Amino acid sequence: MAISSVTEFELLRGSNGKQSVYWEKLLSSFIIYPFDSEAARISCELDKKLKKKRKKIDIPDLFIAAIAVSNNLTLATLNRQHFERVVGLRLFDE
Repeated sequence: MAISSVTEFELLRGSNGKQSVYWEKLLSSFIIYPFDSEAARISCELDKKLKKKRKKIDIPDLFIAAIAVSNNLTLATLNRQHFERVVGLRLFDE
């Protein structure tokens, strides 16, 4: 399994005490894709396209989408409403 570094941030940010121990243990078994320079550039391109269509999404979602696009990954999400707006992003179908 793999997640983005942004997802890692979101999980850890909302955790406390015992939850942090749980998440740290679970995250150690994941591949974590970083938000790097390529993802930053792709996120800018995606943001411009979404803004032009008046379909902007939250910045963390934009970064997650850019990481997936830059690494040629299929994204599994329960938030299809936002991610379906991103051209070039493959979403996992159940």
